[in-house]
Amino acid sequence: MMKFITFYSYKGGVGRTMCLANIAVMLAKWGHKVLMVDWDWEAPGLERYFVSENFNGKTQDTHVGLDLQIVKEKPGLIDLLTERKKESWKEAIITIAIPDAREPLHLISAGRRDDDYFKRVREFNVDTFYAKKKGGQYIEDLRTAWRDEYDFVLIDSRTGVTEVNGIATIQMPNLVVLLFTSNNQSFEGILDIAHRSNAAQQKLPYDRTKLLFLPILSRLESTTELELTNDWVNHFATDGLMDIYKYWLPTLNTRVRPEEFLMMTKIPHVPYYTFGEKLAVIKDGTSNPTSMGYAYEGIASLIANRLEHVEEFVERREEFVKLSETDGEANRPSVYISYSHADRETGEKIIDYLHKNNLRVVIDFNNMVAGESIEDFIERAQESQYYILIISQHSLKSGWINYDVNRFFKKGRLSSFIPVRVDTTLFDDDYVIEALNSTHQKIEDLAQKSQQIKKLGANSDYYLQGSIARLKAVTAELPTLIESLRSLLVLDISTNNFEINMAKVVKRINS
Repeated sequence: MMKFITFYSYKGGVGRTMCLANIAVMLAKWGHKVLMVDWDWEAPGLERYFVSENFNGKTQDTHVGLDLQIVKEKPGLIDLLTERKKESWKEAIITIAIPDAREPLHLISAGRRDDDYFKRVREFNVDTFYAKKKGGQYIEDLRTAWRDEYDFVLIDSRTGVTEVNGIATIQMPNLVVLLFTSNNQSFEGILDIAHRSNAAQQKLPYDRTKLLFLPILSRLESTTELELTNDWVNHFATDGLMDIYKYWLPTLNTRVRPEEFLMMTKIPHVPYYTFGEKLAVIKDGTSNPTSMGYAYEGIASLIANRLEHVEEFVERREEFVKLSETDGEANRPSVYISYSHADRETGEKIIDYLHKNNLRVVIDFNNMVAGESIEDFIERAQESQYYILIISQHSLKSGWINYDVNRFFKKGRLSSFIPVRVDTTLFDDDYVIEALNSTHQKIEDLAQKSQQIKKLGANSDYYLQGSIARLKAVTAELPTLIESLRSLLVLDISTNNFEINMAKVVKRINS
């Protein structure tokens, strides 16, 4: 599940920290538990947006906001990474009450702001931290603790390309919000960091879903130079952002156009907010479509809904924003359905039943986006809270189902595994022999096709080799898989038993 959001800008002055602060307030107002982490050690100051004075006029409560003296006294991120004590992060938490918010905000500052602060920053060596002090595992331990404690962790990253940024933009996030302005330096800089972060995260020794990116055009003067604005927006949308959007923006077979989406998520330039550190969502609210508060609300809703159903944001923004609250649809239990395409009709029937019971469903033909690999989709889908496997004579022979199920089992999440069956294949002693024979035959057929392709001079038959490898895995693992499934309660959802046993599935999910 998308919980770790890093805010990054290649150049300074784009409003990165302001964006994070406003979005944090919106998420807290909607009832989400939010931790903010100031990773900008050389220019710290996230706390400045939450001083008590920023809430004057909105409330008479003297307990809202924070006192900067607390930041001077409390340990912060640099202190945690230097000391590397597993539970010490709780001592660094600064609690911030927000007017009309259903949850307070939590902040971990860049560090205790004493006379030695910048000395600690200068002496921190990323290579030594990872290579000699088990820093990677400590970061992973922090990440796990924060994942279990919070709905969202918002990280303010340093500008440019630095080693410290690598932690914030590679190891920590599920999503990186890329803020840029209307010039090529800023734009090309965020594209470069997206490429670097994506490539580096794939090499991490930790289990991760695909790193996603949300580009945000900031400080845009949309009331003047309209022709110039349109030219730059079209340039951004077509020259670089398509490679970023394609993993989650449903541009194919929908009415979502990248340039339209970029304009809907832009942050306008309002000169008033260049003075001091103010929260637009508090001072001006979110109702005026030309305001910064309105822009921050939209971006916050995309994050709260975890970049899902984005077409609804474009077509019905106000309804989409309402789903951002903790009791909105985006926070109802999510269910991933793994199935053989031969059982699609059953999959659609399960979807209808789960939707009627107010559950969210993830399944390939509805949720896989253009250009996404099957492996990436499976990894993303398995982040759902529950996993329904449709067991049939078709699914048990499937190389992709075998890959999917075994990958899920390795995660140790059996408490969220719900197997259902549409026939009695699982209990047929002769089925294993028949399945292994037919699988061996498929492997031989594919091997012959592979030889034919090579004879015709092709350099690669990668797809066939991948299919053969998955089928070989089926032959090696099918008996063990069936034995494992037989040891579990597998609900019969064949025609006559569908309603009664799907009711049991829903009861388990909601319990």
